[in-house]
Amino acid sequence: MKMGRSFTCDGIAYELRKTVGGGGSGDVWLADADGQCWAVKILKVRGDQRRAERFDREASFQSGCGHDHIAPVVGRGVHEERPFYIMPFYPESLRDVIDRGQTDVETLLDYVQQIADALQFAHARGIAHRDVKPENVLINGASATLADFGIAHFADSTLTAASELIGNRDYRAPEQRRGQDARNVGQEADVYALGLIVNECFTREIPAGSSYRLIESSYPSLSYLDPIVASMLAQVPGNRPAVADFLTEIRFSRAMRMKEIGGIVEQFRLNDDGAHDGVDDIDAVFEQAGEDVWYAIRLIATKTPDEIRRYNGNWHMRLGYNADALLLNLCIQSRLFELCQRKFYYESNVYARDDLYTSLDPTSDPRHGFLYDQARTLVREHPLPRAHDLSGRILKTFASCADYHCEELLADARQIVSEVRENLLGAPILWIVKYLAMNVPSITGVGDVADHIQIDWGRSDTFANNSDNPELFLQPHYAMDPEAVLNSLTESWNVSVKKTGDEWWSVMFRSPGEYQRFRKHCLARATPQSLFEADVKDILRDVTVAGGITRITLNSSFDVCNTLAKVLGLRDI
Repeated sequence: MKMGRSFTCDGIAYELRKTVGGGGSGDVWLADADGQCWAVKILKVRGDQRRAERFDREASFQSGCGHDHIAPVVGRGVHEERPFYIMPFYPESLRDVIDRGQTDVETLLDYVQQIADALQFAHARGIAHRDVKPENVLINGASATLADFGIAHFADSTLTAASELIGNRDYRAPEQRRGQDARNVGQEADVYALGLIVNECFTREIPAGSSYRLIESSYPSLSYLDPIVASMLAQVPGNRPAVADFLTEIRFSRAMRMKEIGGIVEQFRLNDDGAHDGVDDIDAVFEQAGEDVWYAIRLIATKTPDEIRRYNGNWHMRLGYNADALLLNLCIQSRLFELCQRKFYYESNVYARDDLYTSLDPTSDPRHGFLYDQARTLVREHPLPRAHDLSGRILKTFASCADYHCEELLADARQIVSEVRENLLGAPILWIVKYLAMNVPSITGVGDVADHIQIDWGRSDTFANNSDNPELFLQPHYAMDPEAVLNSLTESWNVSVKKTGDEWWSVMFRSPGEYQRFRKHCLARATPQSLFEADVKDILRDVTVAGGITRITLNSSFDVCNTLAKVLGLRDI
């Protein structure tokens, strides 16, 4: 067919305007009929029976399925010995949306769910699309529509050849890239491609290899998507979730996020004492604060202190927050106990050499009593409920130290009180979270952290004009597949690797010499006194030796995907 040519279908005359796309099986034309635009897909090659049958299958399915998010075929026929079908014209594709990068988060989430809805519908009928990519997702306003079932595999079809190369190179699943028998490439490949698209929608990068940019790094409030995407990108097809499971997970997580953020915002409004007079857009402040605090709660609940240390404390610094008296006093008491305990352990080392200290004697020595009273007063100024109270342990360890050490402790304690207030009052939300995670081992035991954080209106009254720092991580943060990291380990070292739990792996070195060489290699990779050296020593700490075998135990998210990956040269240090 040529531009300007006309043809008739079901009594309606269509005039071809221009080509707007195409693929291996056909060209897509923009056509006009009675002033309305339509898309006409025309089979490229005459006389190819296999392609003609595929084309007919595609048109039959799309004309009869009636799904809101699968492109409908409104007419079909043959013109000049070439089959064609007609469907509505869509002004753009998801590729255009991603490349433009201006679509709001909620609309992108809607698109993702709509694509998944379409795939679930097809999968339930035994159909695997096998060419899911942004170019095949057509967009019209708030609606996303899946199109081009040209290389789809239908349940009763024998049209796929074993050696057939199917799917776009960038969105092929591992089994497609490996040249697996194309007849065995099924719905799991659609799940893999959908996982790539979900990540790309929010990062504007197609995940490649075992390390890729996390959605969390661009949209922290969507961090719940990262583990979902990771499961969809599993190397083994059988380990990927069904599309129905993906939909259940994303709908639940999305609804819970909105519900929880809404609850936090409502609590801020209920606690509002009017101290924000003069703030131009109070609703924007409350909405931002709701997302910030929701994210802070998630970090505290799901990340280790070492993981939290990698976050940028000045993220979203346009808003300031205050920790309440419970968090302030819990942090102060935790640090005071750690201070006294450290001094107690220091003195204990001397006792092992029979060089004894004289402990504080508050009842008999007035000067000792004065020192003890100062410590007791300091602790009482920062009270805690009984469930969290460390005052008894603080005073016990304090009184067990020598008098001149107690004088040092009091000076340091006053500095600690000042430092805690400086870090937990008028600070960005992640600054507060990092400080609490580093200094309060029992932070997860305080209940809902949102109940203990308030907006600092002294800083936030100039919210709109405050400088900001949008970078979530101190350094670029990428996801890694723990299995890929551990496969690299087994290729380089004489080890056996076994998964022992959802987040834990056992690595067994088959000889003492092999472990010692590995240990030496790890330490050589780390700069002395650096944070990375501390991380390396952590993975070498939990060691068990039996029968000439040395075992270390590693967790997936940090030990394997961060520290071990750096040791093996898979990530930059």
